[in-house]
Formats: sequence, structure tokens, C-alpha cells
Amino acid sequence: MQALKRLVIEQHSASQAKDIELREQQALIEHLRFQLAKLRRARFGQSSEQLEGAGQLPMSFEELKAAVLEAERQAQAAGEIPAAAAPKGKPVRRKKLPEHLERIPHLIEPKDCTCPDCGGALKTLGTDESEVLEAKTVTFTVTRHIRPKKRCTKCSAIVQAPAPSRPIEKSFAGASLLALVLSWKYSFHLP
Repeated sequence: MQALKRLVIEQHSASQAKDIELREQQALIEHLRFQLAKLRRARFGQSSEQLEGAGQLPMSFEELKAAVLEAERQAQAAGEIPAAAAPKGKPVRRKKLPEHLERIPHLIEPKDCTCPDCGGALKTLGTDESEVLEAKTVTFTVTRHIRPKKRCTKCSAIVQAPAPSRPIEKSFAGASLLALVLSWKYSFHLP
């Protein structure tokens, strides 16, 4: 009987210790949530430009990298799909460039007129067209890059010239337009 009483008392004291520890952890969580909300308001709220060391702990690049790797490991262990591997929605369609601008065709043919696989003759299958906005002394033109698709008459292999590189990938802006904008911004102090 004494052993049972002692066991009940030990379990009760252990339970009280765990309750105290739980309350302390909950208080710490509340404090951290409060700090997080305060930092978010300072960073993203009104007058966010005035944030200067609002109790923020500095994080080195190595610590940040380690934290990201740890989060990825935990996500993989939990069976979650990382955001980068998540399936994407439907692609965004860009608006067409204005029709009143002058169009300058630029035909880009493949280097060889023979099939690289079998050496057979190529037959035009279709074309891919992309438009780039260019500026020539404040005259805007659109250069239309036309790349015909050709199909081999013997082995049905499809051949097409590679697309020309652009200063900014998937952008309408050509090199001359970017040069014009930069010169306006830095030489003429225009916004």
C-alpha cells in the first residue's frame, strides 16, 4: 500500500513538472509569435522603410543555407512535395506588340540544307516566329525572327535553326531598346 501511494505521488509530481514545462514552452511560443508579428509589421507594414535592427538576429549565409536544407529534409521525410517541384498552372500568355510598329523580318535558316542524321534533303514543315521590340534613335521597330522548321524527306527528322540569344530571356526587349532605356536613365536622368 505504501508503494502504491509513493508511486501515485511520484507520478503526480512528474505530471506537475511536465505541466510547468508545457506552460513555459507555450509562453515562449507566444513570445516568439509576438516578435514575429512585430517584425512582419515593421518589414511589410506601413513605413517599412524605417526598419533598422528591430531585434532581428543576424543570420549568416551558411546558417541560412543549413536552415533551408534542414527544412527540405523535413519536407521530404514528411512526404511533402517541395515548392519547386510542384506542378505549374497554365502558362502565362504575353500581350502582342502594337500592330502599328514597323515589322522587320529576319529569316534564320539552318546552317546545312541536308539532314544531319542521314544526309537527305530537307522540306519546310512550318515556322516559329518570335518578336523583339527594338529602338533606333527613338523609332521603335519590331524585328520578327522567323525560323523555318524543315523535315527530311528520307528519315522524317526535323531540323530548325537555333533561336538567337536575347539580353533578357523571354523578354520583348532587344539589345538596342535596353541600351536606349539605360542611356535615358543614366545619361539624361529620366526615370
